[in-house]
Amino acid sequence: VRRQWYDLDGAPTSSVEPGAVAIRVATSFLRFGHLELFWQRDETDLLIEMLRHAQKREFAHLSLQYPTEPFSGLCVKMFEEVCERQAVLVAEWLRVGYVQGNMNSDNAALSGITLDYGPFGFMEAFNPNYSPWVGDGGSY
Repeated sequence: VRRQWYDLDGAPTSSVEPGAVAIRVATSFLRFGHLELFWQRDETDLLIEMLRHAQKREFAHLSLQYPTEPFSGLCVKMFEEVCERQAVLVAEWLRVGYVQGNMNSDNAALSGITLDYGPFGFMEAFNPNYSPWVGDGGSY
């Protein structure tokens, strides 16, 4: 596999490395980015449609727990649960020293799992400046 990368000066480099095929398995691949995209494009109808799908797909239990709750209220409860799931996910990462170098809305699922694990690293000892992200030669 030919891999594009950056050297310490930020210049692009290319190398050949052994490759493999990985398969992702998850209950769902609905990401924050799916909702964010419709919001940024001001496509409210599609955003609501995606929220309804997410509510039925990932958060159906909320309709059972709150059968008289209007959709807007279910969205608030869904948001609260998404926040809780993400907090638990990141806390578990920190507990074992895992550092996600590129955690953004494209990498986080509404279900509370991460979809992309790279770049990542593990810290043996706390270092507030450590970041495994080297995608553009810079550190954030």
